[in-house]
Amino acid sequence: MDHVIARKHGGLSVSENLAFSCLPCNIAKGSDIGSVSPPPRKYIRFFHPREDRWAEHFTIHGALIQPVTEIGQVTVRLLAFNEKERVAERHVFIRDGKYPSIEAIAHIREP
Repeated sequence: MDHVIARKHGGLSVSENLAFSCLPCNIAKGSDIGSVSPPPRKYIRFFHPREDRWAEHFTIHGALIQPVTEIGQVTVRLLAFNEKERVAERHVFIRDGKYPSIEAIAHIREP
């Protein structure tokens, strides 16, 4: 479990502010709540799994997670969604018919 908004930023330990997170994402995110975009260098918040729709910010192309918004861009970059090892893991899941999962597909397609 990870705090979407870290406690040091006033986030509470309540279900609305908690999300499941893999260890690499949890470590990469730390207590950050956003990042600075490439030029023009402005602050962009991260994707919020309780408030944002996944399909508005990301698409899946094979084993790659591609951003489609600035929120998606800073989230993909800082959480290193497409690092070599993570993409290799997804290829294994794809080969085994487990990626994306049925649950993930439901979230991707929800209106």
